[in-house]
Amino acid sequence: MTTRLKKITLVDWKCYQDETIELDSTDSQNIAILFGENGYGKTSLMDAIQWCLYGKKAISTGELVEYFNRVEVEKGASDVDTDEPCELTVELTFERGGKTISVRRSARRIVRGGSVSARVDEPLYIIDGKAQLDPELRIEHLLPSSCSQFFFFDGVQIKRYATNVHDEDTREAIERVLGIPELRNLRDDAERARRKIDDKLASISSADTELVKTRHELDDLAENQQTLADQLKLAQDELTAGQRMLADLNAEAAQLDGLRGKFEELERRKRDVDRLRVEHDQSQSHIDTVIQQTPIALLLPLICDAVEGMQRESVTTARRAGSVAHLRSLLECEDCVCGRPLDGACKKHIESLIAEQEGGSGDSLDVIRQDNMRNDLVSLSRFTLPDVERLWLKRDAIADQLEEAELAMQRIKSETGDIEIDQERDVWKRIGEVQNDVNKKRLEIDRHRITKTDLDKVEDELRKRQSEIAGRNEQTANVAQQSRLAIGLHAAACDLVEWRLAERKESIEQLTTEVHQRVTNKKDEYKAVVINEDYSLGVLNARGETLRPQSLSAGEKEALAFAFITGLNLASETAAPFVMDTPFGHLDVTHQRNLVNALPELPSQVVLLATSRDLPKKLLGEIRGHVSNIYRISRRSAMEDGSVIREES
Repeated sequence: MTTRLKKITLVDWKCYQDETIELDSTDSQNIAILFGENGYGKTSLMDAIQWCLYGKKAISTGELVEYFNRVEVEKGASDVDTDEPCELTVELTFERGGKTISVRRSARRIVRGGSVSARVDEPLYIIDGKAQLDPELRIEHLLPSSCSQFFFFDGVQIKRYATNVHDEDTREAIERVLGIPELRNLRDDAERARRKIDDKLASISSADTELVKTRHELDDLAENQQTLADQLKLAQDELTAGQRMLADLNAEAAQLDGLRGKFEELERRKRDVDRLRVEHDQSQSHIDTVIQQTPIALLLPLICDAVEGMQRESVTTARRAGSVAHLRSLLECEDCVCGRPLDGACKKHIESLIAEQEGGSGDSLDVIRQDNMRNDLVSLSRFTLPDVERLWLKRDAIADQLEEAELAMQRIKSETGDIEIDQERDVWKRIGEVQNDVNKKRLEIDRHRITKTDLDKVEDELRKRQSEIAGRNEQTANVAQQSRLAIGLHAAACDLVEWRLAERKESIEQLTTEVHQRVTNKKDEYKAVVINEDYSLGVLNARGETLRPQSLSAGEKEALAFAFITGLNLASETAAPFVMDTPFGHLDVTHQRNLVNALPELPSQVVLLATSRDLPKKLLGEIRGHVSNIYRISRRSAMEDGSVIREES
């Protein structure tokens, strides 16, 4: 049965003093839009709707003090002639099954001395103008609070539904939408009735030893069955956890495998960085040496002069050395070069000349030092200053290459995150261990199920025997017949729960897949949405692989979550209205367009609290024919504190 929100009335709620919003949604025009920039009051409107329906479950009484209109609060504080407290009211009007239903909730602001509190009145639940009893229960039946997260939600947070594991509250809310708790209550009631009848049978048959014995055997069997059921549930939970861990590890392994090229590139970049750092240091060291040698170039003229002087002195010294050697050879001869024999006077004269020549040449150490100095100066005189500008250009080029390599290395590190290539070996080791545990759990579950089948057969035999024995007595026969009926009812209820879960799961998967195909940007690649037993999600791709949500992009996660919430709403057969706050502005253009264009195809009413970024003019034009109303929230003048809501023609 379709439920449509027809009117919202706000009196002194937050930034609204007295505003009424009328919505004319129909099957063909199922979208209503309220535009407002951030800070104008969209979220306040969403809060008002939820408080009107769910009271302190949505906003605590203590927090409600901050929701009274500030203008009215200040007016009341400055008006000394009134004792009337400030009062806020929110009223929602729905249309359901041809009836008009109004839900109204009010609160008054109470000031006592320096303390301020809120006094909340009981809500009113009105059908076609007549107030009804038990308003809270009726509201809960209209739009259950446990399911409110699937009727009213923030578009920014929607992707939290596309998660690996839902918390217990979310799972309960999902099953509440599907009506599973009522079926489980039926099953539990049947179990309690069966036990009550069994207890009655045991009481009236206490004198029959065969019945007592059979009853004891059934009691012992029931304990074994319960123990086995607990073991089976534990094994199934452990199997589910192991399968989830295995899927995560496989996803991590696939990620590592996909990053292998990144890791190899990272290693190459590291080697390049190390090499370039060495080259840069060597280049800088060369430049430093050249700068230290610059004074040599300035002293080259003086060095050249010194070299020439030392060369002249060296020639003179060589000549002297030659003269002394010649004179010594004369002393060793008996005759002069002229043929006359040398007398003593001639030899003394030659010796005096030798002594004179040797006295002006210095000792041998001085000569060695002079030779070394001369050689050093000759080497310096040949010094050529390298091209420093060319060296600087080379160093700067190396520095640029080094910076580029370091930036590339940082980019690759950011893409790989905290993952290290060494993790791959550990991940595959863990995959083997977890896969082994999963296989063991499957075998354990199979053994438990075989044992359960055997115990069920034993129970059937014992109950047949109990019926036969009880049939000998009219009183026990009637109770035994009731016991058989209760057992059948309980078995039917268990089957009904399992059937309903399977049927609803299949329905949700089908509906979610249909919506997902309309909103995803990979229609050929993504073939179906998979919903697991714990209502976590997966996407089946064209290769037959089930992708976990963490492997999807942010936009893909939101598309998946939107499809799931929509499919869940449709599968619940309540057709409750969607109220979405700031739904699409943060999405990429493709997903934004796909989600918006999917809204007209929903059988539910859709109320969008949007910014102009969520629905730009071009995108609004694509769905304009399906829009029943467009309202715009605007601020009052700069001197006033408040917002107004006006419908656009």
